[in-house]
Amino acid sequence: MTKADKEWLAMIERVNAFKDKVGCSVDPGIRTTVAALNLLGFPTEMSCQGHLDHDYPVPWVCLALDYKETKYGAVVNYKKLKKLVGLLDWYCADLYTSLYDAPLFIDRTGFLSTTGFVRQYARPAKIKKDYLDSARDRFQGFARCIGEQYLSVSFELLTKTNATQEEIDACDKAYEK
Repeated sequence: MTKADKEWLAMIERVNAFKDKVGCSVDPGIRTTVAALNLLGFPTEMSCQGHLDHDYPVPWVCLALDYKETKYGAVVNYKKLKKLVGLLDWYCADLYTSLYDAPLFIDRTGFLSTTGFVRQYARPAKIKKDYLDSARDRFQGFARCIGEQYLSVSFELLTKTNATQEEIDACDKAYEK
């Protein structure tokens, strides 16, 4: 096992241990994205794999951005954020965009999600589910690409640590209760 693979596994274990204020762990459908971002030097504060019945109906991650004090108040460190914007542009550059595709974007507050997430609320149930599935795939694909291309993690390990559909469905069912 390479050093990069060991670092990846250690980060996955660390992410699995993250708990929010009510004691819930990171949703399995967003776990690898949270791990990849943290390994790239972008600490995360909150995340969700997206759910149809509550919260945002798309996956999202909120980054813990660096702020610097200026005479005008606290301002985001855009140099660091620009690196992530470049990675998102690289990842999304060749993606086909259709109704069900969900290119990733990040806003200036560090909210990483998919384009069109606001329209997701008004979509019919079947289209909403298809879009959510596509958005989840997009986040997991981003994590795999970053892991392989920038972190030198083996493809086999990245695939093995990705959430299974059963894990994602179990998380969705837990929130339905």
